[in-house]
Amino acid sequence: MPHEVIMPVLGMNQDTGTLLRWLRGEGDAVAVGDPVMEIATDKITVEIESPADGVLAGLSAAEGEEVPVGRAVAWVLGPGESLPADTPAAPAAEPGPVPAGEAGLPGTQARLPAASPVARRLAADLGIDLGEVQGTDGRITKADVERHHAAAQAQVAGLVLASPKARRLARERGLDLAAISGSGPDGAVLAADVEGYVSVAKDVSGPPPADAVELEPSRMWQVMASRLTESWQTVPHFYLSRTVDASQLLAWRDALRRQGREDITISDLLLRITAVSLRDHPRLNASWRDGRIHQHPQVNIGMAVAVEDGLLVPVFYAADTLSLSDLADLRRHLVQAARSGSLTLPEMTGGTFSITNLGMFGVEEFKAIVNPPEAAILAIGAIREAVVAVQGEPAVRSVFNLTLSCDHRAVDGALAARFLGTLHERMETPMLLLD
Repeated sequence: MPHEVIMPVLGMNQDTGTLLRWLRGEGDAVAVGDPVMEIATDKITVEIESPADGVLAGLSAAEGEEVPVGRAVAWVLGPGESLPADTPAAPAAEPGPVPAGEAGLPGTQARLPAASPVARRLAADLGIDLGEVQGTDGRITKADVERHHAAAQAQVAGLVLASPKARRLARERGLDLAAISGSGPDGAVLAADVEGYVSVAKDVSGPPPADAVELEPSRMWQVMASRLTESWQTVPHFYLSRTVDASQLLAWRDALRRQGREDITISDLLLRITAVSLRDHPRLNASWRDGRIHQHPQVNIGMAVAVEDGLLVPVFYAADTLSLSDLADLRRHLVQAARSGSLTLPEMTGGTFSITNLGMFGVEEFKAIVNPPEAAILAIGAIREAVVAVQGEPAVRSVFNLTLSCDHRAVDGALAARFLGTLHERMETPMLLLD
């Protein structure tokens, strides 16, 4: 039987993937394991392999298109096999096509496709004419009806009607959708309208100054910019800070070095303490999703690593179960893999909490942006000498700052303060915890 080539689910909370380019064309012979397309998620770019030997056929997504996960974008046919009857037509130039990513707008399809029973029942309950609903792959689903209803509600509320792709482009460019004239159904703003608005704005403003240099961001940088912009705009952040006396941490590290463990760093000690503390404060090891708080059973800590093209966050799975030595070994591997570009997708997904450290750059204190869908991120500053009060007398101590950024939907101030208090106590007396 024919084998599907689908847009796979490669990460937690992934709804779509972008088909960057086809590596094989319609009618090409392929063998199992041959790369047939290159896709990008919000984490990584990967090649998808052929699931079988045969001929590649039924390509139904265009390069650059955002495709829902689980959707078949092509088929591999064996001898004597043909495409299933309901296979969508391959992308073609037709009068008035709907641009990729513009699905979900009312009135963009001339004929009524089939509809699922659930979609029909929901449309009847909402008083929606199915003839006005844009279907997916020739069939109207519950999600299509819900998108149509949301668009109609947006118009009633006076909101700007726009496709998801147009909204994303406008958000990335810092544009006000209300200022852009829409050419889509019911005046909806399409991605092409946003691009056209940008082009006109460039023409009006004239060329950039002679000394200005325009840089084309890498795919990694674009993804980072998009995700952090979304987090900043949608996550209600709040921040708590504490200053930690690092004297015992430094003494513990020096003792380990005398035992021949020069490879163990302060970062390893802080990672170990944070992992065990998250086990004792599960609400910080959580996510806000679909109006509910999801507490994760496993502590998976992401550690931000700066690389040439942006920022990567490799993940320490079940970090609270790993010994200090194991964490140090894994940290070396993940950092090296991040900087060499050899991180695998499993090493970059599934994080439940993040740590970022700019101490090596001399930064004493900073506030990090929450890495969605996680509930919090811990920012660690540089260790420095400061005059502090010790038993009522001034003394010079090595100290550093912790700043906890939280999603207020999942965590409140008291929960965050208790977690930060535990970190503070354990970081000032690490020998009671570390092995």
